[in-house]
Amino acid sequence: MNRFRISGSSKELFGPDAGWEDDTTISICGNRLCKVKFSFLVTKHHCRWCGRIFCGTCAPRNVQVDGKWYRRCNGCRLPIIFRSVVNPFTAKREATVLHTILDFLTPKSITALLQSCHTMLAGFFLRDYPFYNTIQERFPSYYEGAQIGKGGFGIVYNCEDRFNPARGHVVIKRLVKEKALTYSMWERFFNELKVHKAANHPNIARQLEVFQTPEDLVVVVEAGEGGTARQACEYVRTHRLPLEPFVASLVRQVAAGLDYLYRSLRVVHRDIKFDNIVFTRDFGRAMIIDFGLSEQLTIGEDQGGTATYVFMAAGTPGYASPENLAAVVSGQASFLATAATMHKGDLFSLGVMAHMMLTLHRPLRARRFSKQYLEIQQGIRCYGPWWDGISLDAADLVSQLLQQNPSSRPDYAAICAHPFIRRQAAKMVDIVRHRQESGRRDDAEEREHWVRMEPTPEDTEAPEQFPYSKYSIRGFFSLWESSRILLGRMNNWGGTLIF
Repeated sequence: MNRFRISGSSKELFGPDAGWEDDTTISICGNRLCKVKFSFLVTKHHCRWCGRIFCGTCAPRNVQVDGKWYRRCNGCRLPIIFRSVVNPFTAKREATVLHTILDFLTPKSITALLQSCHTMLAGFFLRDYPFYNTIQERFPSYYEGAQIGKGGFGIVYNCEDRFNPARGHVVIKRLVKEKALTYSMWERFFNELKVHKAANHPNIARQLEVFQTPEDLVVVVEAGEGGTARQACEYVRTHRLPLEPFVASLVRQVAAGLDYLYRSLRVVHRDIKFDNIVFTRDFGRAMIIDFGLSEQLTIGEDQGGTATYVFMAAGTPGYASPENLAAVVSGQASFLATAATMHKGDLFSLGVMAHMMLTLHRPLRARRFSKQYLEIQQGIRCYGPWWDGISLDAADLVSQLLQQNPSSRPDYAAICAHPFIRRQAAKMVDIVRHRQESGRRDDAEEREHWVRMEPTPEDTEAPEQFPYSKYSIRGFFSLWESSRILLGRMNNWGGTLIF
């Protein structure tokens, strides 16, 4: 085995491109899944193949060379075929051998490979996606302090696309490669990207681009500068704007996006909630985001729409449809349902949002799934003290959306024809006009804040001093006289000073 000696040192490395990392600047383990802090008990160790610093667990002494044992980190233990390299002819990063092997493996074999090689998943090269060394290389304005959300598989940040000014602000979602340790998670990553890319509707946030770094798969999505549905509702209530037109507009637009997904793409979203609905800056357009739990039906419904599919019980607690709750209560991880039933499940979640926006109360008040399902069976009441001051049309539409039987819930056409939508949705123009005017005022204030004012003659003059400023000689003697009088009085009182 070839050895490479570090200049001016007796240390030897076995990697030709390795560099000895300075241990004085490292305080945590180099393994991204470990990141343990070094201390008196947790010592630092160099990997003899890459030169980086790890803890003893992540870089065990497991390789014997010429009768001597050396430390090698888990990433360097993997064969070279699993690593991506730069093709000298195309100047692009490739991993042809790895992907050729993956094409011939079964899902269980891929899961076993991912779980055994999870420490190297940061180096996986995904086909068809551009490669950057860091996110800042593509988005210089990116920084971790701009985080606006966090999910089970990724973190969402607000960012500005300086290389494409026409886009302005965008939202980037980091999908960590190391978390895809099973074939189902791996497929969920690509399913979300495929569904989102195929969607082309005004009420669905556009997927602008996808690229990768050594650690993450980054998805760039159209930004909702108006914030999430929760933030928009708080703005409407805080500024005492009409609430029912806002709710009617949101219900109509989200229902339009869900209807497009179901009828055009055969997709059910399965995770409709406040954080997955965003608005444009003037609240004129609502957009659906986050297709992490969405499922695309590859086989079209036949026999009059009676074909059933196997769905995993999933969703957000408090928003999940009765079909998902019934499976969880009965102890089943999956259940059979038609595509139309699951589409109506998304409309049930939309009804939960409308109920909370109008009344500021959850329709399902219980914490346990069994009690939530019992509340749905008993019927969710849309009357009482919570509904004081809310129109009967709004209560009627919410009551229909929260029905236990999926066939009793209205579809998109019935929602648009409902009196609440027909009467209130058109009044949304007043809220949009208010947002546009306030946006112009905010822009003017921001420009005025950053404009550098020219100095006036008054600014160039020396500032006037107070008569007894502590920085003047007269002020100094005044303070000294006050201190002397105070000390004399304390001596007369018999007090003592402790310094």
